[in-house]
Amino acid sequence: MSDLEASSEQSNSLIKLTGNQENTILNKQFPIDRTDICNRGIGIYVGISMTMHCLCPPSYYGDRCQFQSQLVSLILQFSRMCETNCQEAFGIIITLIDQDNFIHDHEEITYTATYKYENKFFIYLLYKLRPRDMTKTYNIRIDAYNNINMSYHVSWILPVKFLFLPVNRISIYLTIPVYAISSVNNCSIYCDHGQCLTYVNNRNQYFYHCDSGWSDINCTVSYKCDCSLDSICLGHTNNQSICLCSLRKYE
Repeated sequence: MSDLEASSEQSNSLIKLTGNQENTILNKQFPIDRTDICNRGIGIYVGISMTMHCLCPPSYYGDRCQFQSQLVSLILQFSRMCETNCQEAFGIIITLIDQDNFIHDHEEITYTATYKYENKFFIYLLYKLRPRDMTKTYNIRIDAYNNINMSYHVSWILPVKFLFLPVNRISIYLTIPVYAISSVNNCSIYCDHGQCLTYVNNRNQYFYHCDSGWSDINCTVSYKCDCSLDSICLGHTNNQSICLCSLRKYE
């Protein structure tokens, strides 16, 4: 037998083996007696031993997706106060924070301001610990930045109420003002490395917008920023920096 014939025979055997494996996988994908084993998740078979694993959605966890996660389900919709033909892009950072300004979870979205923009953003924010600490208060903080020149524009604060519920659902329509919010000179709280500001939806509540590389309520805790030079560092979580990238770049 020539080397070419031997190679051809080996290839055929491999093809047959692959075909048998495919048949085995297909036959085990939808067994009637195991369709609900992953609850709200999706069951997959892994490896040669065909071990079953469950892929869970954010709202559930566990080896069979049998536990409901404590989370905030957020629906956001934006509009922009400007002329009819204005076109701008905003980087929106959404964070779930507690009373100590600790970031439990975050998401980043891009909003393009056009005359008719009715898209809704559906966001899940999870708590860092299970179960969450019921002695603390929690808020959703939303920060908007101009995605062209990377300048800060405005912030909103949304309290998370009814903590006895496993899932808090918040739906809100936010209007981005024409001008960026200005810093407050006579601020009631102390800060070294940031600007004192108020939330656009609660002018009586002060907060500090920390400089890049600083965090905590009073911007007194420094951390190493891993973001690129032409991006903004907006905090850190899980030993990683939260980076806001320009439109021309991504993480």
